[in-house]
Amino acid sequence: PRRSLPDAVVDRLMADPVGWFDAERDNLLGAVKLAVDWGLDELAWELAAGAATYYDHRCLYQDWQHGHRLALDAAEAAGNVRGASVLLRGLGQLHIYQDEFDRATRALESSLGLCQDGGDKRGEALSVAMLGTVSRVQGRDDEALERVEHALAIAAGEGERHIEAQLSCTMAVMKLMQGKLDEAELWFDGALSQASAL
Repeated sequence: PRRSLPDAVVDRLMADPVGWFDAERDNLLGAVKLAVDWGLDELAWELAAGAATYYDHRCLYQDWQHGHRLALDAAEAAGNVRGASVLLRGLGQLHIYQDEFDRATRALESSLGLCQDGGDKRGEALSVAMLGTVSRVQGRDDEALERVEHALAIAAGEGERHIEAQLSCTMAVMKLMQGKLDEAELWFDGALSQASAL
């Protein structure tokens, strides 16, 4: 997050973060809408994207979609490329969960294009990795592997260690699913080492 709160507030919220989100659920969407209404596209997309993990945790897919759509419209109208790319990735993830793979692909390809045009390598790696997820769940294993390898190369080249560790674990799982146990073990070991170093 790019905005910070006083330590005392953070400590109080961190004592029960899910409880806070549960109590403020309606206000989250209201805050996104208010930000959109006031022309605060940057704040709108940050609020919407920041709530996605909570919506994922609670399976609140309608809230997720509504907030992201509101903020995406505002970001696109304002020419906010970064905000639009993040929100499109969030919608892509949501569509994957809903088995709407064509919609997921369109959203993720749009996000990827925005990231490439804007030089956002981190976003590019995430978008390519998520397209790899679509390929994998649709049984296109070779394409999935290529996409994850590509995303991993981007993340490693940019020093994005968190993404690199996550994608190394993804590679391990894919190798495991292919029955390539020795390769899977190497990828799992690498992912564990990377994650431990964070």
